Amino acid sequence: MSDEREEYPLFTIQKENETFHYFLSYQKTEVSNINFQLVNKPNGEESSSTIINKDNLPEHFKNGIDIVVIDSVNSGIGRKNRDIYQSVIKPIFDQLDIQHTYLKTTSSDSITDFAKTLDLTKEHTILLISGDTSIIELINGLPKEQGPDKHDLNLILIPLGTGNALVSSAGVFSEVDAIKNIFSHDKSSFPLYEAQFPQDSYAPYLNNRPIDKVIFSIVISWGCHAQMVYRAEAPELRPLGVERFKIAAAEMFKGKLDYNCDIVILEGGQEKRFTESTIHKYSSILAVPRLEKNYNVSPDSQLKKSELHVLEFGDIPLPEFIGLLHEPYKGRAHVDHEKTIYEAVQPGREIILRLNEEDEERSVICADGISVKVKNALGKEVKIRFLSSDDLNYKLNLVGLA
Repeated sequence: MSDEREEYPLFTIQKENETFHYFLSYQKTEVSNINFQLVNKPNGEESSSTIINKDNLPEHFKNGIDIVVIDSVNSGIGRKNRDIYQSVIKPIFDQLDIQHTYLKTTSSDSITDFAKTLDLTKEHTILLISGDTSIIELINGLPKEQGPDKHDLNLILIPLGTGNALVSSAGVFSEVDAIKNIFSHDKSSFPLYEAQFPQDSYAPYLNNRPIDKVIFSIVISWGCHAQMVYRAEAPELRPLGVERFKIAAAEMFKGKLDYNCDIVILEGGQEKRFTESTIHKYSSILAVPRLEKNYNVSPDSQLKKSELHVLEFGDIPLPEFIGLLHEPYKGRAHVDHEKTIYEAVQPGREIILRLNEEDEERSVICADGISVKVKNALGKEVKIRFLSSDDLNYKLNLVGLA
């Protein structure tokens, strides 16, 4: 790690007779950015043209809105040298008199337990310092009772996870972008989907929590991708950040890579098999283009569009398969490959994964980073459907999504 610091302009804050020209400063390592500092340059040299004061705050910070900051402290590589809340966000909020509650996670259930307490009869703004899994834990933990009105649930994302798929797919690629984005006047809803699991399914890394349904917004996967995520979630690998996925992949490639599953598209009561073969190495159902900043795995996906893409690499030799796994870092050859099946699925259709594996260890489904095991999976089904606004008792918005 170099002692040199990088520095980028954020915005200018005006408070009474004072002006603060803020920059975000940090040190860069091979794994992540660390040691964040909020720097004020009184002379305004190379400062941003964006001016913020108490009178021009965006709607999601207006008086009367419940504002909560959730810091998922074990996301990514943890918070050692990465406490962006205390060093950057809290000083900015204090200066603008933005009253808020700070929640620091203490267990894998912290976010779900918090979500259960939310009063959805009023509007909330939640700033998540986290990765993708925390987002879906929040959404799945929300109360299910329907009220007469739907109120805004505004999400602000500070990407300190490993993949950060949702925020990258929204065009936010750095902590600098994310801090600026806190005060964006743009916000938009984005689609959600639901996976229904068979009885006796459970999440091994969420204290073996029973799982019947998971609302997701990024990806459902089966086969190699799901296995890699599952292995990388092992407690001994979690502190290693992106490196843990390389270790998990190396371990996975030592075993059998062919997974048995029927992928079925259901429309108007009629079933259509997605592939003739039931043997798959890589099968993902994607709602967003990127699974990490530089990994554009589903180039035709759009975050705001209610549409899923099924990606299946087909029966190809192992070296060619490994090459396709790396291709999203470079272009779209992986979806244009002659053996690849890449198909859009529109609302009104359902996707069924009909599992043909007896071994529980090979019957793992990944839903937005949550690994779900299916007991006695042979012949059981996972059903994936589109959710509409009528299925939800809130209006979910992503701040900064134009």
